[in-house]
Amino acid sequence: MTPDPGTLLSRISEIVAEPLPQVEQLRKIAAVLRGAAGYRWVGLYDVDHRKGEKIVPILNDQGQVVGTIDVESGRPNAFYQKTEQLLEDCALLLHPLFAKIP
Repeated sequence: MTPDPGTLLSRISEIVAEPLPQVEQLRKIAAVLRGAAGYRWVGLYDVDHRKGEKIVPILNDQGQVVGTIDVESGRPNAFYQKTEQLLEDCALLLHPLFAKIP
């Protein structure tokens, strides 16, 4: 599904001009993008406050990435070895949920 660029950009411009909090504007724009193109997920993020990010893969039995755990923190050096190990353990536990995806 390919959205009409003119219509899509016009709608996004309207949302940007609305007197709403930034987070609400971003939610609305993500919903417009998701609906217009049929995407499963659209995320818009303010990276000015992000000091650390950790993305841990969720693997299937063949070692292919089938999902991710994506965590962000506003604290510098927020992810220590224990934190990383905990997230990796969580990814192992989540594996069966992703095995159900066709």
